Amino acid sequence: MTHLVSWRQATLADAELLRQFTCCLHMPVSMGRRRDLCEGRWAHDVQTHIRVDALSVQAGFRHLDHRLMLLFDGSSLVGVAAHEQLAQQPESRWLECLAVSTAVRGKKLSNAQRASTCLFEHVIHDMKGRVPPAGQMKAKVHPGNMRSLGLLDRMDCNVSTDAGTGFFPVSLRL
Repeated sequence: MTHLVSWRQATLADAELLRQFTCCLHMPVSMGRRRDLCEGRWAHDVQTHIRVDALSVQAGFRHLDHRLMLLFDGSSLVGVAAHEQLAQQPESRWLECLAVSTAVRGKKLSNAQRASTCLFEHVIHDMKGRVPPAGQMKAKVHPGNMRSLGLLDRMDCNVSTDAGTGFFPVSLRL
């Protein structure tokens, strides 16, 4: 069986593809109200960032080796992730965002991996090539983001339940 899953860094030519990326659903407007199927405002923020700002952030943070990475299954964009070196911490990478397309959420890709697992493994592999041995991935996750918390648990990440900042700090030894 041929696996059609591929991974690459985004370029300016991907602007339209990113503008159409959907990781947050809305129900159609009815009776003057839109009902969101997303878990919270943070989900909208991630989608807006990917659609509007992600390419310019990659260009503006080259000094931190910012990488906007795209995961494809065949010709379909199924995941987006971004990471960069933490300022003053060359041994650590900051996972800025990790988003799976609603079209494949909870599904397996052509390589028989769950979309979220495949995306996470690819971004960790990319990070490992950019830090010294025993480097670390750091991130934050909203306490209401149950999908991400489940993924982080499956991937053996350390998630602190101290949400003093409104988010749970996350770390993983690379």
